[in-house]
Amino acid sequence: MSQENEVELFVEEAGERLDRWLASKLLETSRSRIQKLIDSKMIAVNGSDATSNYRVRVGDQVNVSLVPDDHLELSPQPIRLDILYEDDDLLVVNKEAGLTVHPGAGTYGTPTLVEGILYYLKQTPDPGNLRPGIVHRLDKDTSGALVISKNEYVHQRLSLQFAEKTNHREYAALLVGVLPQNELTVESYLSRDPHNRLKFVSHPTDPGGSARWAKSIFKEQVRFAHRMSLASVTLHTGRTHQIRVHAKVLNASVLGDQLYGHKVDFGGHMSKEVQAALNKASRQMLHARLLGFIHPRTKAEMMFEAPVPEDFKILLNLLKPYAFSD
Repeated sequence: MSQENEVELFVEEAGERLDRWLASKLLETSRSRIQKLIDSKMIAVNGSDATSNYRVRVGDQVNVSLVPDDHLELSPQPIRLDILYEDDDLLVVNKEAGLTVHPGAGTYGTPTLVEGILYYLKQTPDPGNLRPGIVHRLDKDTSGALVISKNEYVHQRLSLQFAEKTNHREYAALLVGVLPQNELTVESYLSRDPHNRLKFVSHPTDPGGSARWAKSIFKEQVRFAHRMSLASVTLHTGRTHQIRVHAKVLNASVLGDQLYGHKVDFGGHMSKEVQAALNKASRQMLHARLLGFIHPRTKAEMMFEAPVPEDFKILLNLLKPYAFSD
């Protein structure tokens, strides 16, 4: 069985239709296949679902998920959903860590959030859409608030808010390291690490015209002894691995981050129980705590808070004795 290929391309010439431009870049992929991927929402331009007749512009970032044809399907699955809000147009869920949002590499046979949503809403899967209702995404190991649309009218208007950065996204991050000041903004350009395609690297300026600008606002909430801290991070942009890479810019890392982080070593100044628990963190301690947007139908300003999950809470409780008082 072939595996999924994640392809990232950057546009250097403008004006051509997206499907034709991709056909010229992906020589082993037919234009009809590209059209099917577009219809299945497996191609994104600058983080938003693509359309065939979109005219590419210089600097566009195009992401293509080349999922095998025989796996282009969804199967409704009964999974536990922590629903924060629901109406006729949308629902907001508190996604648990370890749950993948939609089918992709390594998810075959494993239920995804969209399959759980289909089961909950008693909807029949559309063979041409692998990401029904998905407006934005969270990494598999990141927990927190996620909004799902129930119809195309709401999907388009919510997607526009994310694209135009008029919504609010705030994360809780348990950091190995402390901020140089209580509040600071990190702005940089992110690109794939040429030595490790799974990672991204940060640049103060765009090194070649293809990196993507990213902006994060870090605020220290609690500082613990031995260079640990709890921070809130507000996203102005939503690039892949943005918080994790910007934490590294600040000489810190998200606890449990296997890609950008490192083991905790306090030299015996913290109890063995606490240090062992910190080093055994099975995923990055990153939680999408607040999500705000304008309801596309009612125009009401909405803000949702997703409670911190139990694994995150346990670590915070273990660190409490080491917190500095104001």
